[in-house]
Amino acid sequence: MASGMIGERAWRRVRSYFRRKSSPLEVYLYGRAACHLCETAAGVLQRIAKKVPLVVRYVDLDGEDCSSVTRAAYADRIPVITNAQGEVLGEGKISEYRLLPRLRKIAQGR
Repeated sequence: MASGMIGERAWRRVRSYFRRKSSPLEVYLYGRAACHLCETAAGVLQRIAKKVPLVVRYVDLDGEDCSSVTRAAYADRIPVITNAQGEVLGEGKISEYRLLPRLRKIAQGR
């Protein structure tokens, strides 16, 4: 390898970095309109989105487009935050202190 050229390992790190930066994590917030814990969870996700690139999809469990299976799974546990694969990342009282490190770890592992 000629001097001054970047090695393959370094290129992989650079490509990985930009891939993470260009594709934000997709998370789902399941909740209801008149839920103060859901509003708090949305605020936590907004703060985290300033530190970790996120796309937050809000799913209203009382909405017409919500399936009965989804409603049954999450109705008694709101708010519930999942990743795109459906893994529950947090529920109930959402804490930035607990959620941020988990989302950072997921983002770094992609």
